[in-house]
Amino acid sequence: MFEGEVFHFSVGCQVYGFVGGLTGTGSIMTLAMISFGRSSAILHPLNPAWKTTRSRAVRMILFVWAYSGFFSGLPLVGLNAYVPEGYLTSCSFDYLSTDTPSRAFVLVFFLAAWFFPLTIISFSYLSIFWVVRREGRTSLLQLQSTSIQKGSGLR
Repeated sequence: MFEGEVFHFSVGCQVYGFVGGLTGTGSIMTLAMISFGRSSAILHPLNPAWKTTRSRAVRMILFVWAYSGFFSGLPLVGLNAYVPEGYLTSCSFDYLSTDTPSRAFVLVFFLAAWFFPLTIISFSYLSIFWVVRREGRTSLLQLQSTSIQKGSGLR
């Protein structure tokens, strides 16, 4: 019953690969936008230009899907291709081809779907960490100076 290839038609493989690329890239870009929004809220709490409004959220969502659709659609228009992989039970872009356009696509897809979102996430959470650390030290120094002042007044 389950012998042979699951995808008997090239169209099925193309759809499966595209949807996988679209949702995978969309997921990591969504995480990048969430981390960017969080860092904006913490780094610029009183600046209305950095506030996440409904229209800004909609633009971010549209950006994520357009970005994901663009890079996932490149194999559909001839730059690389979606091919069966492994035990021929799933499809992905052709990362085994050695021709220059395929290698260029793999590099571009790596940068766009992994490196760029990871960079946004890393910088966002590192900036939150540094702000919280700096404010924690400032608060600790203020608390220490207040307790020293109170302690010296009692003597």
